[in-house]
Amino acid sequence: MGTWYKFVGYILPEGTAALGNAEKRGGIYNTETGAKLADSTALIWNEDRLNDNVNFTLGVSGFTQTDGSEQARIWKPEIREVEQGAILKNDDLLDIAVDAELNGPPPPPVSYESTGRGDNALAGLELNLEPGHVLEDGTLPAGWSGWNRDESVWETVDGPYTEAGANNVSALALTNTEAPASGTDHNANANLAQSIDTLDGSKAYEYTFYFQRNTDSDFRFLAGPGNAPRDPVTNELVATFKNATNGAANFYPKL
Repeated sequence: MGTWYKFVGYILPEGTAALGNAEKRGGIYNTETGAKLADSTALIWNEDRLNDNVNFTLGVSGFTQTDGSEQARIWKPEIREVEQGAILKNDDLLDIAVDAELNGPPPPPVSYESTGRGDNALAGLELNLEPGHVLEDGTLPAGWSGWNRDESVWETVDGPYTEAGANNVSALALTNTEAPASGTDHNANANLAQSIDTLDGSKAYEYTFYFQRNTDSDFRFLAGPGNAPRDPVTNELVATFKNATNGAANFYPKL
């Protein structure tokens, strides 16, 4: 399926001033060159939020065919506390040498702590299966929920930074074989979610995942934390993040 890309997004601490149009944080990076290909939108904790709980969601939309010929894979979603000095800004490149070592065989030669990052707050979506082992359709690891998963399947494939034939990661493969109810934008029938209540709004977080695609179609990867609980007194939605509509961080990074 070709090149692996890495999506990098950020949640900035409460009280952070709104970023200007020229101030970028994170984006989509080519894991073969480290080049930045697209921007992402940094979230900022809302000081008036009701709590620090978030729902992390993964999914894909934007398929234009219904014959299963368009395919995408998602691997290794994570949310980690991050030091300000480790945040990728503007036109920074992805350090592919360090990223490769972080994704090396356990134990990796470089620790996340040494790169200014904490532990992963998400329950792992990486299953560490033996090479060649494929799970049956729709199977999910502990901690994750999902819906419309009839067109998703676990595949053991070559991960980023590995030689052909390594078959060293378990990725979620998505496609589309159903016509939409209306319009021409075909959604993959796969959305995964996980609730997290261990984050701290006074801190910064980096959330990431890797993806592949087999076509230049305008795939849109839904990824990110979001939440908008209702105020128990007013019944109004209160966004957890200041710059996300109704708290739903529905990012659609695309190339």
